[in-house]
Amino acid sequence: MDLTYRKIKNYYRRHKDICELRRNLLCLFYDNIDGIPIAVPLNDIKKEDLYYKFPYYFTNKDRNELIEIFNKEIKGVNMKPIKLYNENELDIYDITGDRMGLKICENTFRPYYIDDWKKRTEDINGIEYNKQKSFYNDYLKYYLKYRVFPNFYEYLRYIFYKYGEKPVHKDIRNVFHNIDNSYKYIKEYITEKQLNYQDIRKIIISSTSIENRVQMQT
Repeated sequence: MDLTYRKIKNYYRRHKDICELRRNLLCLFYDNIDGIPIAVPLNDIKKEDLYYKFPYYFTNKDRNELIEIFNKEIKGVNMKPIKLYNENELDIYDITGDRMGLKICENTFRPYYIDDWKKRTEDINGIEYNKQKSFYNDYLKYYLKYRVFPNFYEYLRYIFYKYGEKPVHKDIRNVFHNIDNSYKYIKEYITEKQLNYQDIRKIIISSTSIENRVQMQT
């Protein structure tokens, strides 16, 4: 074990925020928004520009070695090794931010159900349905968990950890823009009707199944 290896190992072990450390290591490989890795690989960038969050001696190791040291030396209950993703595994299909978003039903607080919605999403995003994330559903799950609709940065962090620290969709800003536009009217409706968390939760839970959703939205 060389001196640099020992210094890096000790730095890892002394770090006060292991979650932040894991994010910083991933940001050596992927671009980030507010410290959350997004699905934009960083290639052909000088070490000095990548390693700015780490001590100087980290530049003595390449970034893959830094991940290997972490995964070997840092163990803990329920702690998984840091995983690196290739481009085929990343969410890099295009999502534009100029859409008004899906129309949300005030009776279900979900997008209106249509029979061929899976095919439509495939046509819009140019990728198979089972390779896409259910971002609208995740938005509602955030609400159910935290009792408030998220802002962009809260949603960004939630998505990152929900999917196991996988770099977030490259167009996550556009994703949130579209969802936020979709729910603008619903938030106004909630205020107007003076609905509380329990009222909203009941509607969201009741409309989970497709059968119930179809009945509720008509």
